[in-house]
Amino acid sequence: IGKIFNVKYKIRSVITNTYGVKSLYVFDATVLRMLKLCGVPEGNKVLQEYQIPSWINNNDEFMIEFLRRMFSNDGCVTHNENRVKIKIMFHKSEKILEDNYKFLDSIRLFLSKYNIKSTNVYKCGICHRKDGIKTVGLGFEIQGTKKNINSALNFYHIIGFSDKTKNNKLENFIKKFALEKPL
Repeated sequence: IGKIFNVKYKIRSVITNTYGVKSLYVFDATVLRMLKLCGVPEGNKVLQEYQIPSWINNNDEFMIEFLRRMFSNDGCVTHNENRVKIKIMFHKSEKILEDNYKFLDSIRLFLSKYNIKSTNVYKCGICHRKDGIKTVGLGFEIQGTKKNINSALNFYHIIGFSDKTKNNKLENFIKKFALEKPL
């Protein structure tokens, strides 16, 4: 932001969060208005309804980059001896939970165009915030197994992670599973 727009900004850690969450503060009204016009939600996303802006959702190249950044920031890669999972999860106030379902389903629908199959959206945790608001986590997984690594492989080749650590982790699991694949 600072280099692109030549404005002052600060990145601060959210001290009440144990996952290393950071907040971006931009100190320029013009840049903030422009970001809002582009569809960037302002304020606390947990309490707001929002969807992927149409200018991103209607352009595959933009959508792929959007998802690459989203999975890099909010996704994770896990595995056990038989399965690799690419997970994404978001918490929303229980009052606007349907909006989170729609958001995640729009991502699943886009991924399916590239033969990246995922689980259905499922609930994954409830939090009670200090302000008394109850939030519910929703997420989905892209899975690869030793017998069928295709969805994870397609994700790796088409979307991937901009975070090199996560991308390397996924690549290593895919290679391991490909080498162990029964003949």
